[in-house]
Amino acid sequence: MQKLSMRLNFILVCSLLSAILLTWITPKVIGVLFTPPVSFGTNCEPAAAWSMSKLVWTQFVGLLLGALFAVIWVLLPGKKTATPPPSAPVEPPAAP
Repeated sequence: MQKLSMRLNFILVCSLLSAILLTWITPKVIGVLFTPPVSFGTNCEPAAAWSMSKLVWTQFVGLLLGALFAVIWVLLPGKKTATPPPSAPVEPPAAP
């Protein structure tokens, strides 16, 4: 049960970190790549609402990508080292 709890905590942490990372990156991307569907005149409310909706959507995508990454990382089988089979004890040769 402790292993499951550790895995779920890892998934949660990765999800939150990716959401935080995309919260930091998204405003820059919105400013560079997207053109708002309204003109910037005296009323900027529609443009601000549009940008915030894109920010929230990108945060959600980042949360999902982080969770997906963590789930894949957790479910990938780790490299297991094979333990050698126990060998029979070697007796020293008998002295004549």
